[in-house]
Amino acid sequence: MATATARHFSQAAAAGTRRKMNLFTAINDAMRVALRTDQSAVIFGEDVAFGGVFRTTMGLREEFGDHRVFNTPLCEQGIAGFAIGYASMGKTAIAEIQFADYIYPAFDQIVNEAAKFRYRSGNEFDVGGLVFRAPCGAVGHGGHYHSQSPEAYFVHTPGVKVVMPRSPYEAKGLLLSSIRDPNPVIFLEPKALYRTAVEEVPEGDYMVPLEQADVMRHGSDVTVVGWGGQLRVLEQACDMAQEKGISCELIDIRTLYPWDVDTVEASVKKTGRLVVSHEAPKTGGFGAEVAAEMTERCFLSLEAPIARVCGYDTPFPLVFEKYMQFTFEPLPAKSIPMEMHAPERHVPATWPTVVAFLVPFLAGAADCGCCQILPPRCAQGSGCDCGDCRVLKKREAHSWMFQFDDTSPVLSSQVALDQKEPQLPLALVSHYSPV
Repeated sequence: MATATARHFSQAAAAGTRRKMNLFTAINDAMRVALRTDQSAVIFGEDVAFGGVFRTTMGLREEFGDHRVFNTPLCEQGIAGFAIGYASMGKTAIAEIQFADYIYPAFDQIVNEAAKFRYRSGNEFDVGGLVFRAPCGAVGHGGHYHSQSPEAYFVHTPGVKVVMPRSPYEAKGLLLSSIRDPNPVIFLEPKALYRTAVEEVPEGDYMVPLEQADVMRHGSDVTVVGWGGQLRVLEQACDMAQEKGISCELIDIRTLYPWDVDTVEASVKKTGRLVVSHEAPKTGGFGAEVAAEMTERCFLSLEAPIARVCGYDTPFPLVFEKYMQFTFEPLPAKSIPMEMHAPERHVPATWPTVVAFLVPFLAGAADCGCCQILPPRCAQGSGCDCGDCRVLKKREAHSWMFQFDDTSPVLSSQVALDQKEPQLPLALVSHYSPV
């Protein structure tokens, strides 16, 4: 029945108009559809009323009112408790946890209350219509508390579903399916894709079915399995393998729990090999579950050991850590030189804290001419005395410069280094991470 409904919505949407969306606008559009089609639906969380730190709820309060889109205190346990209570009354609760890293204070509410609500009441009560949205994964500069991928904690919990999209089209359809599912759903959004993943998305109402994997490309030599933001990496890896004559079958699990075992099994029995990859740490990661299940089901078909390509078993590091080499030696009694020797790959660039990071380097830097901190000037290149238009850029010798457009992550204070566009006002930036 759910599949038939999803097919109906998908066909209706496919017949309508499409427009280019990135991941965050697709999620925003999905919530707009949910609010229009379900008068009981409400959206709440920290800072969601003005759009949230990633702008995923932008414009929704203005359109639907502050009684349906509203802020909460900074208390994840309270957000989860309110969501469970509201959903238990037959309503639709769309709760945002600002970062997946901070979902842990709500862990008890989710795994001991929401997940067990139906079972403990003998199916008399439930919290279907409850969705916890949470941005997850790394962007490079997030450090320990803004970079984690917690999916493995929740796939161990019967009673909840865990979903992670890979693209704008998938995100909108999967989120609408999650909102309308009769079970509580944890919807994890790879924040690195919010403004980097862009594609044509139907403007209408459609759903992508849960618990159904997607074979993104067919192949014959090896099965490659992933989910969420890691699919972008795996697509590139499959392209590189294809150049060497290796045919990869790439599968997006989409729903991590309950996951589509049959699709992966059929692929592994065909190719005889399996690689599972995810950004989260290797030990106890969901990749281990996939590997174990495929070993049980496909042992006689395997031509090589199953491989896992995963994150390190460490706290997620800050990309700038190796440059924070502070010293207590007194600095020379002279002005810090404008020229500095640039590390080969990453240069910390926050303003004004850029000085705090770079002082150890600037004080004794050779005048190599590789990089330069420009004096204040406006984004158009003319002089400016307001101090709001400071620009940091690397010289043309390295040809790496900032990019700023309507799809860049500036609004969420995440800016990727680009090799095309000339410059970006640092007044809009808190961090950047070279790629």
